[in-house]
Amino acid sequence: MNGDLDDIIKPSELARRLGLSKGRISQMKAEGMPVREDGLVRISEAVAWIDENVEPSRRKPRTSPLISDTGRPVEYARVRAEHERLKLERTAHALDVERRELIRKGDVQDAIFARARMEREAHENFVVRAAPLLAAEFSVDEGDMLHALDREMRRHLEDLARLPLNLFEDDDDADRPMGE
Repeated sequence: MNGDLDDIIKPSELARRLGLSKGRISQMKAEGMPVREDGLVRISEAVAWIDENVEPSRRKPRTSPLISDTGRPVEYARVRAEHERLKLERTAHALDVERRELIRKGDVQDAIFARARMEREAHENFVVRAAPLLAAEFSVDEGDMLHALDREMRRHLEDLARLPLNLFEDDDDADRPMGE
């Protein structure tokens, strides 16, 4: 069986795929659901007949659609297996987070920005410490030296801030300067 809507199957298989009882399928056959002479059912015809002839209040609600977006039947067992796989994946992820083997992307970004802020302040403090020493060594005015060093250090920090970090390449903000 290739899984197409034109598959021809036994009524018991149709019942299984639709999540109905064999007895309900027999009732629908008695009410006129199309059945071939050999007793088999074409899926597409049966589903179309049910949609047209069975009152919605008498239908068993479909928790998952019988027909996928591709037009192929959806097997309950396959959908259930995928659901269980995803639950297992979520559980494994939660355990990794609990063991601190995974950390939130926002926490990483916050740590990087905090480190960058600390480095910026250290560079700015260097200027304040070094200016008087350099002014004395080169016999220039301390205020002029402080002003010149501060201006150049700020330009240098602005250049560094423009460099992309490239840690978050899947984000729209990958090229965002640090601290913005």
